[in-house]
Amino acid sequence: MMMSWIYRHHLTTAAGGNISCLDENGDMWITPAAIDKGSLSPRDIVCVHADGTHEGRYAPSSEYPLHRAIYDSRPDIKGIVHAHPQSGMAFSVAKRAPIARLFPQSFRYNREVGFAPYAKPGSEKLGMLVGEKFVAGYHSVILESHGVCCGGSSLLEAFVRFDTLEFSSHAEIYASSIGIPYKLTDEQLLLARTRTRGFFGVLAPTNKPRSPQIAQAAETLCTYLRRGVEHGLFTSSLGAISLRLGPDAFLITAHGVDRSHIRPHDFVLIKGDCVEAGRTPSRMAYIHHQIYKGRPEVQAIINAAPLNCLAYSICHRAIETRAIPESYQQLRDVNIVPFETPFKKPEAILEKLSLDNPALEICNNGVMTVGADLTHAYRTLEVLEGTAAALIASVPLGGFVPMPPSAIEELAEDPEAAE
Repeated sequence: MMMSWIYRHHLTTAAGGNISCLDENGDMWITPAAIDKGSLSPRDIVCVHADGTHEGRYAPSSEYPLHRAIYDSRPDIKGIVHAHPQSGMAFSVAKRAPIARLFPQSFRYNREVGFAPYAKPGSEKLGMLVGEKFVAGYHSVILESHGVCCGGSSLLEAFVRFDTLEFSSHAEIYASSIGIPYKLTDEQLLLARTRTRGFFGVLAPTNKPRSPQIAQAAETLCTYLRRGVEHGLFTSSLGAISLRLGPDAFLITAHGVDRSHIRPHDFVLIKGDCVEAGRTPSRMAYIHHQIYKGRPEVQAIINAAPLNCLAYSICHRAIETRAIPESYQQLRDVNIVPFETPFKKPEAILEKLSLDNPALEICNNGVMTVGADLTHAYRTLEVLEGTAAALIASVPLGGFVPMPPSAIEELAEDPEAAE
């Protein structure tokens, strides 16, 4: 399943990449050598024992020495993803590691990223050089002129690190084309990790199943989040989405769930100032709570960091919606706020985000959109990301040419054109 995801999302080729995990007996399960990564089945996976003997239809990956060296060097690692994603390869051939401090989730999952010097693929020397980086404490390493390697306490954790690292690398490349990427400080990273904790009480535990209304809302949120992942608006580790259930209740994404495999149960109920017992909501739950309290007309909220919008937020540069009149008609001017604002001054978010101005950019933290329903909030996010993508793509062509104010005004005054 993991390799299928990696291949389908163009993060490796049919001939490249290999993943593995350790079972409770210490046996390594690894993808086979020279088998099309786009058509693997469970029976193709090879089991390699500690003595080096293996069971399976095929030989283990030629990068088996790399995987074995990492496991031997870091007993806490139980899963490894090694592949050749485009942006990771760009840093690989540029001979430097990407910046992990561009947005909170990147640093949370990868910390600082290591860089290992070149050695022949499949060689014991390559395993030694990469193993040394893992011994030094790195969880993710760029391999010079070769690719990316990420490890975790499980295969899922290794995959989330890999997915987040590739996304972060891509965002840095885009951001570098339109401005100067700004790094988050230790204080800002700590703020994102701790500030939203402890604001909610706990609802009384119950053994009753969720009401039909809540169950249906969770299914709806699931559908939109999965769709957003497929369309590149969310990643496995990035994005929070919520839906109002009434005057004082809403459902929101749980903290730490894999968005690419989201389930209805992965949405948390917040009612009044309390959260479901035993559940941890997204770190953005408090901000959503404040918006719902201050904006009764808002029925849905999305926090996201799609690639092109994130590139703008990393550069602290507002997305120029006036370059495309139809984008301006739906989005208006997109305000931008400092990174600290959602955590320290949520009231400032209320001043800049409404149904009339449904999109907001947050420095180093992507964007927020709101809507009179979930479709409206999601559509706003799609238009915003499409606009940012067009603007970034225009850079090699000389950049966008601003539209005359008359074009903006003409469309703004035409309700049918807006629809």
